Amino acid sequence: LTASQGGTLNNRSLADLPLNTRNAMDLVNSQPGVVGTNFNGGRSDMLNIALDGVNIQDNFITEALSTVQISTNIDRIEEVKIVTSPADAEYGRGSGQVLLISRSGTNAFHGSLFDNIHNTSLNANSWSNNRAGNPRSVQVSNDTGARIDGPIRKNKTFFFGLFEGNINRYRSTTTTTTLTDTARQGIYRFYPGATDANANALAPTVDFSGNPVQPAKATGPLQSVSLFGLDPNRLKPDTTGVISKFMGLLPSPTVFTTGDGLNTAGFNWTRASSDDIYSMNIKIDHNFNEKERLTASYAHDTEKYPNGFDAQPLPQSPIGLYTDTGTVGSLTLTSTLRPNLLNEVHAGVSRNGVQFHAPWTVPGQTQSSILPTFNNIPYLPSLPLVTTPLATGSGEDPQGRLQPTYQ
Repeated sequence: LTASQGGTLNNRSLADLPLNTRNAMDLVNSQPGVVGTNFNGGRSDMLNIALDGVNIQDNFITEALSTVQISTNIDRIEEVKIVTSPADAEYGRGSGQVLLISRSGTNAFHGSLFDNIHNTSLNANSWSNNRAGNPRSVQVSNDTGARIDGPIRKNKTFFFGLFEGNINRYRSTTTTTTLTDTARQGIYRFYPGATDANANALAPTVDFSGNPVQPAKATGPLQSVSLFGLDPNRLKPDTTGVISKFMGLLPSPTVFTTGDGLNTAGFNWTRASSDDIYSMNIKIDHNFNEKERLTASYAHDTEKYPNGFDAQPLPQSPIGLYTDTGTVGSLTLTSTLRPNLLNEVHAGVSRNGVQFHAPWTVPGQTQSSILPTFNNIPYLPSLPLVTTPLATGSGEDPQGRLQPTYQ
């Protein structure tokens, strides 16, 4: 008898229930007592999520069911057991439990080939893109792979193998703020008595083509002022060439519905990115006799996502990179000591490495070719009025973490 509440999803349920993402974790919310990330009153950061007895949570970010170190697609998972509350002592940690068991082989050979496709041709355009006259954002996703399982030695030893590639290609319309051609020369324009405003404003100072428009509140015609010569320390452009190099990365504006219109405006372009995840899984089961069974499993995932961190603000900008690797290995010995007494011994390790590469730390891209230096120390120039050509990740780059968990 147990006081625990919860349920179990077997392989038939995983195969038959509609699941757009093919992620077994998305079915956890189908269980009574689970509302979002709340398990019968327990928060999601009080959970234990395990694959073959080994914890696979991202133990740095625990606020969501999706933050696991390894993919949990339905071709890898045979059973999902959910304990909403209270958890029995055998589980060791967590007020709620999501216990995943990977597939095993049987006395018969089984296998599958699959390719699940999401394509732009099946997607409608967004309202904002339609309003701006922009085409649909491109999304082409292929989740393809193969699995096979069967006997190595009938009734004694079995195997399971899986390889999966989740390959994604994206193209999205992006608007970034840039300097107008006159502002690029250090000449700023304004109407006396009025505030500069883009073509979408109630009192614009430019039309949709960027031509100056005198607002009703203006007390005079368009004025121009050169920034050079006003500051005795800045009588001419930067002599080091640093600013001119970064300014050279700024394109001329193409839309005047952002910025102030006269000195800063928008540049529309299409940013491409890719997100590739490759997964493999191997599992061996061996029956020593009818009372003892040994199970060994190994799972490994790698992800490479250019523009997944510090995405390009401009077409000429270098690309940031997100990478993620996850490895889980486990060994389980199950022994039936008596008809009413069962013993399980688990040993395992999970190892997760997450890296957020800033554009100047991406492997193969040297700092010296991107960042200027002062006394041989690299630094990042700041252009507060416009989009900086180097994405800065809100001041948090670069960063990463390695999480080894031994059980």
